[in-house]
Order: sequence, then structure tokens, then C-alpha cells
Amino acid sequence: MKNPSSAFALFVCVLTATLVKSIAGEASQVATLDDIKLAEVALAKLTVEEKVAQLSGVRLNAVVENGKLSRVKCEELIPHGIGHVSQFASCMDMTPTELAAIVAELQQFIIAHNGAGVPAIFHEEAISGFAAPGATTYPQQINLGCTWNPPLLQSNSAATARAMRAVGAAQALSPMLDVINDARWGRSEEGFGEEPYLTAVMGTAFIRGLQGNDLRHGVAATAKHFAGYGNSPTNLATFRDEVLLPHDAAVHAAGVSSVMPGYHSYLGEPASSSQLLLNQILRQEWKFNGPIVSDYGAIGQILRQYKTATNDLDAAVQSLSAGMDVELPSLETFRDLPSAIRDGRVPASLVDNALRRQLLLKARLGLLDAAPTNAPAALDLNPADNQARAYTAAAQSIVLLKNNGALPLGANVRSIAVVGPNADSFYPLLGDYTYQMMMEFWWRKPVNGTSPRLVTLLAGLRQQMPSVNISFERGCDWTLGLDETGENKGAIDPRLKEGKKRVPLEKIPPTDLAAALKLAAESDVIIAAMGENRYLCGEGVDRKDVRLPGEQEQFLQRLAATGKPVILVVFGGRPMALGNIEPLCAAILYAWYPGQSGGTALADILRGAVNPAGRLTMTLPRNNAQVPISYRLGYTPEKTPLYPFGYGLCYTRFDYAKLKAPKKVKTSAAQIPVHFTLTNSGQREGAEVCQLYLKRDGKQELKGFARVELPPGKTRTVTIKVPLDALGHFTTDGQLVIEPGPVEVLVGASASDLRLKAEIQVTGEAVTKPRREKFFSEVTAR
Repeated sequence: MKNPSSAFALFVCVLTATLVKSIAGEASQVATLDDIKLAEVALAKLTVEEKVAQLSGVRLNAVVENGKLSRVKCEELIPHGIGHVSQFASCMDMTPTELAAIVAELQQFIIAHNGAGVPAIFHEEAISGFAAPGATTYPQQINLGCTWNPPLLQSNSAATARAMRAVGAAQALSPMLDVINDARWGRSEEGFGEEPYLTAVMGTAFIRGLQGNDLRHGVAATAKHFAGYGNSPTNLATFRDEVLLPHDAAVHAAGVSSVMPGYHSYLGEPASSSQLLLNQILRQEWKFNGPIVSDYGAIGQILRQYKTATNDLDAAVQSLSAGMDVELPSLETFRDLPSAIRDGRVPASLVDNALRRQLLLKARLGLLDAAPTNAPAALDLNPADNQARAYTAAAQSIVLLKNNGALPLGANVRSIAVVGPNADSFYPLLGDYTYQMMMEFWWRKPVNGTSPRLVTLLAGLRQQMPSVNISFERGCDWTLGLDETGENKGAIDPRLKEGKKRVPLEKIPPTDLAAALKLAAESDVIIAAMGENRYLCGEGVDRKDVRLPGEQEQFLQRLAATGKPVILVVFGGRPMALGNIEPLCAAILYAWYPGQSGGTALADILRGAVNPAGRLTMTLPRNNAQVPISYRLGYTPEKTPLYPFGYGLCYTRFDYAKLKAPKKVKTSAAQIPVHFTLTNSGQREGAEVCQLYLKRDGKQELKGFARVELPPGKTRTVTIKVPLDALGHFTTDGQLVIEPGPVEVLVGASASDLRLKAEIQVTGEAVTKPRREKFFSEVTAR
């Protein structure tokens, strides 16, 4: 064993100071001196080939044959060990126990095939729970945003971390923190919505849940996509204010362990080699010292898509020089680094610096403490408490948009016609990064609806309403030949450019339009399940037309012509333009992708057993011409939305009153205290999402919210203390400036439904800071 050198001692001092300065207060993110020593000792034992192998990955299905680990494949593909095993669970069709056994066996091979005995990080997707066979499938991330419930999200993420650790995984390539305001973008479903502050709050809860208080028992979170994927304002001050806010909070408030750049470019630089994004902002300004990992195939795109590199080695060097550390999913551009280091074309320090960060994360995860233990004898990744979490998350995320008295369904409803392409399909339950859809879309394995059990809308209604006569006929399909997938913006997984047409594998019988209309005419109520699926929304599936696809609008028109009340349930990952058919509907529910218990949750809302409480996190446009639309871009007469940001109905009524706010606040103050009362003046218990906006120079921004549950007739005093940093805006060079002047405080139930107003005069001299010190408002309801 080599003794630590003087260089190591200097490294310890600098790294310790950086960690304490940048993420003080996040206990799970503070590396100990023992962690740093473990990382440095491992680094000293590795050959150059082993070092480079540590900076890349291998897919599990590349080394498994016929359900067994192939030693021949391992010797061929990872003779020097490997740093990561990429998306190891979402490509395997086996039980959790079988998966854990292969993980343990492969880990032993990896440890034995590098000089330091360093194990790999097995990483996986987690925006809808652990993307693994048999694991709980929670609602999609856009759903969780619509709950406006950070503690619920944190609890779900903690459960996800426990499931991941049980199988042997230690890192999640989640959460997605992109701020989204364009409904045409297929990846809208993976984010929390259009609002930077809400995305920051929910992202922080997600990260804290995954990582816990001790990373040795948690899972390293990865904030993605850094930064501006899907929304890249060229004004750098605006970019810092809005796009970077959730990432800033992830680093400084949540202590995120890892960061992933996107496939996009920003201001002319590919994100994977951006000196501005990775080196200047993330490394130098924010002092982030965790590993930066590439999106799958993204470093190769520096050469093949953006053509800013001359060859693979040049792409690798550009990326590493900008601050990148790990190439995923496997060795591509990093492949020639060992020979280039040996002949002096590339300095060894470029790899060593990246590897230090990677090894330090492994030390903090406990992977360098001792050899991993064998897999447990049996695993249940969908226990009863997880099933309850999935149901609660679905129930709280579904948004009631319209209700002309049709809901909840009363005792007079004795027959229901359930129609539409999403009524009895597994697809509308599942976002693009669920295990089931990853297996189907990428690996062409049909969705298994039994492990975990997936409850469709039709199944949920029949299960929860057994005394009602429920008939079913689809009546129409998603599209005619799926020809509406439209465009993509080019910044996508390279596999999506291979020209392979991906089509649904779900076997469905031909539908009968006449039969559907006959059932509708003979029933008391029509429930129409419409919208999208993974083949119409998700990574690489953008749409020019964001109305209901195919002939769904025409079908709804014919249903309405029966004269029976139509209750529309919309599934999908983007806010669709419903302006043409909204007048035809007695009620509208937006379900997004509600996960394994979506059908049960929807049935309980429809029958009134659950009071809906979801609130929109993306503006719903009236028509295609309004897209992109966001309250932050400003609602105008031409862009008056169908339903605004923050909107949602329930089965009770809430009244706001008694707003109290100071008339003057100094720029040097810590907080702006705002108080108001909330009363449930209806007849049943419900939850309201109280939203606080600040308006300055004509721009309205969410700066606090409180999800308050109240019994009928009860009143609570809600207090939201807004930090002064929330008034600040960045200069292009990264300085936060808090200026004096008038500020309007707006409190209400959506960005457009503002019930209470007050004006505050901010006084004193302008204050300049190097960064935000406080990110979030303090909220109480008593």
C-alpha cells in the first residue's frame, strides 16, 4: 500500500474546505477524511487501464446470457473492472431476487479484476420509483409536481432508495430538474413543470429522500439535465434566474451527489463539453466537487452531432477538460485514453482528477469500506406500504379541471359507458422512464401488468363501484398508424436516430365505433379516457400538434351528441390543447401518467371517496397557436390559457382573508413575513394549495406555497416567510442583486385566481451577493 503523498495532503485540505464551504449543513454530503483517504489509496493502486475503466460503464444485459452471468463476456468487455453498471435493472426480465443475485456475482468479478478491488456503482432511473422488475411504479414526475406535496415526494424517494439498496444499486440518474414551458417537447412528463421555484422545492425533496442523512445507507441522486435542456434562454441573466434555480438548490440546499448534463448545446457549446456550464458555473462558481456523469452517448455527440471535435479522443479530452468525469453508458470516446496518456498526448492528471471525484463518491456510499455482501434470499420491491404510497401519490396528483355538477358520481348513476383508447390499457399509467415502458420501448418486451399489478381505469371502476353497471368499448384508437409523433429537436438519445420505428406491442382487438356510441347513448354517464402514451410522448417523441391525437376529438363530439354527460379523463405527459372539446364535457380530470394504482385513485375521485387536490404545474393551452405558453411568459389576450398554472378544483370551497404583510422591508432584512387565513367553507374535508406570488416590474413569480388540509368549517392562519434572496435577480456574471422598490404580494389559488393583494416598499441600498443563501420560504399553517 502506498502512503499518502504531500500532494494528497494538499488535496485533502482543498477538498475538505470546498465541501464545507459549498454544502455545509448537508450531513449526508460532507466527506470525512477517512473517505478521502480511501479514495486516494484506491487511486494509487490502479493501472491506467483500470483508471479509465472506472470512468465508464457496461450494460448488464451485455454480460448476461440466458439469465446467467457470462464470465466470457465479462472477460471480453470489462477485463479491468468497470466504474458503473448502466441502467442495470430496466433491461432485465427476471425477478428481483434473481436480479440481486446477478448483481452480487458481477460485483465480485469487478472487484477481482482491478488492482484496488474497487466495486462498481450500479445505477438506474428513479423518477417513477426504482425502474426494476417487480418494483413499485409510482406516478410520473409531472404527477408528483401536481401534488405540491414535498414531504410525500421525499417519503416516496426514500422508499425508492431502500428498494435500490436492497438489490445492490447505489446511484439514481434522477431527478430531472429542467424547467419546461413548451408542451410540444416530449420530455415534459419527466419534469416538475414550468415553474423554477416549484421545481427547486420538489427537486430538493426528491434528492433528500434518495440520499437520506447518511449516504452509506442512501442512494446518490443525480440532478439532470445541466442545464437548459428543453428551455435555453440566450439571456444569461434570465438563464441564471430561472433555468439554474433548481440546479442551484440541488447543489447548495440538497447537497446532490452527482450532476448530468443534457444532450443539448448552450450558447454554442455542447453541454457535455461546456466550459461555461460545467467548468465556470458548476465547478468554479458553485464549488461542486461531485462527479459529473454524461447522458448516454452524449460525449460522442460532441463529434458526431455538434462536430466541435476532430475525433473521439478529442471529444473525450474536451469533455474531461470542461469538468466531465464519467462516460455513460459504456466506453466510447474514452477508449483511447490509456494509450494517449502513455505516449504523452493527454496528461494523466486529466483522468486522475476525474477519478478522484468518482472514487470519493464510492467511498461516501460505503462501497470502499468492505466487499459487498451476498444478495438476500428473497426480495419484495412492492410491499404494502409502497403500494399505499403509490395510491396516495396518484390520488393527490390528479387534477380536476372542470365540474358542472357531474362529479362526484351520485347514487342515481346506475350505468356507466367507459370508452376511449386509454380506458383499459396499461400504457396510460406509465411514463417513459418506468421499468415497464423502458423494457417495451427500448428492449421490445411487452408490458407485464401483474408485477406490480397495474390497475387500469376500467379495472378501477369495476373494483371500486361493483354495484354499478359498467360497460366498455374503446370506440377509437390513439392515432391512425401513429403518424403524429411529429418532430424531435435533435438533442436526444443517439439510439433514437437509428431509424427504427417503435410501435406498441400491446395486443388490442379491433374497436367498434357504433357499439361504443350505442353503449354511451344507453348509459347514465359517459367516461371517456383519452390522451397519449409512450409512443406519442416521451424522450424523442415531440409533437407539432398538441391536441388530442388521431380522431379523439371527433369521437368526443359524437359522444356529446348523445346528450349524456361526458366526463373526460386525460392521460399523457404534456399539457394538451383541449379548447375544441372543453365545452362538450361536463367534467374533466387530468390524470397524466398515474402509475400502478392510477385506476383505483381515479375511480375513488370519480365516486367521491377522495376529494381531488392536484394543481397544474404547466399551463394548459386552448390551441396550438398558444404554444409555448407559461404564466412566467405572461398571459395576454391572445394567450389567455384554457387553465392557468396552479389551477385545480375540488369538492369543497376555500376562502382566503386577512392578509397581513409589512408595508416596508429593508434590502438587508432576512425575510418578508406574510400571514393570511384559509377557511374550508364547504361541506367536506379537502386540501387547498395556497400560492404566494411576488410581482415586480410587471413580472409575476411564485415564491412560496402551502398545501393545507382542512375539515369543513375550520380555519387556519397560514404564514409564509419569504427570504429576501427571493427578490434578487442575477447579473450575467453571476452576482445576485437585491434592489429597492415596490413589490406586490399576491396570494391565491392559481396564477390567475389571486384573492389577496398587498404592496410592500423595499427600502435601503441595493445588496449584491455571490449567490443565493436562502432558497425557500418558511411555511406554517396553524
